[in-house]
Amino acid sequence: MTKLILFALGSLLILGFYACKSDPFKNDISNITHKLEIYNLDSVLIASDWNEILRINSALQIELGDAYGYVLGTCLNISSPSDTVVANSLKRFKSDPYISKLEKEIKKKFYPVREMNGALDSAFRRLKFHLPQAALPKRIVWANTLFNSSVFATETDLVVGMERYLGGKHPLVQQLPTDVFFEWIKEGMDVKYLHRDIITTWLMTHVVEETDGNLAEQMVRYGKILVLVEAAFPDLLKETILRYKKEDLEWANDHIFAFWDYLKNENLLFKNDERDKMNFLNPGPFTVGLPEKGPDRLGQFLGWRMVHSFLEKNEVSLATLMETPYTKILQEFEID
Repeated sequence: MTKLILFALGSLLILGFYACKSDPFKNDISNITHKLEIYNLDSVLIASDWNEILRINSALQIELGDAYGYVLGTCLNISSPSDTVVANSLKRFKSDPYISKLEKEIKKKFYPVREMNGALDSAFRRLKFHLPQAALPKRIVWANTLFNSSVFATETDLVVGMERYLGGKHPLVQQLPTDVFFEWIKEGMDVKYLHRDIITTWLMTHVVEETDGNLAEQMVRYGKILVLVEAAFPDLLKETILRYKKEDLEWANDHIFAFWDYLKNENLLFKNDERDKMNFLNPGPFTVGLPEKGPDRLGQFLGWRMVHSFLEKNEVSLATLMETPYTKILQEFEID
């Protein structure tokens, strides 16, 4: 891929982006209701002895359904859900020295998890305020996924791997094999991203329709998702919404014109090339094909800027935004 030659435009180009006006996402949600159940599966599994697991395993399969099956099968590698297999496997799981240490650290950082649920309750009620017809999760299932999953969505629930948010510098995280868990992956295991990851996963799987279209369509889709995350958490820092460090957001803002110009000049916007979409949209240590000092997912960032620009010009509701074709948003985008 042609190497993009970036030039610093300076942050002056960005000063007008967040205009000093009332925040359209800070709405009164006092009359909006949504029942969000909370289930601490990790606590249940760790606290239960062999006999208790025999008693509750079948009940959990019924109560939690796919969420329970995902944790057992995909994360804990317990292939059979039978009572004795689960009980024996969990006994070995709990006796492992590393797992024991991990459980202590999870408990220290996250229990009781109900203290973390207020922000999530408000976030989903905010989404319901903006998108009354959107599907919302029934339950948050807190779990230890053995670093297999940050957030996973079933048809009705969200499974959250608490260990994935202990912090990149945590000694137990640093012990993870470096050939699988690269340093940039460990750095992303920051608890400040926990709530935005939960909301983002639900939006990606249940609210904002998936597309296999061209790069521009994919960028706008991510832009819509990120704007909805902002609406769910109106007080969250923009860099946290984007899963960036502060300096990453500054770099992206400073070089947006060059990136936009590059995509147009190389005729990439309307290409349906899977490699380009992976390079510009997927997580990584940087955006593949661009200078390594820049952040990853610049395609998502540009899509977010496109959607913001459209909202500021048209002042439409988020429900209307969801129905707006990507072509209209793309056509109206300009970098001042």
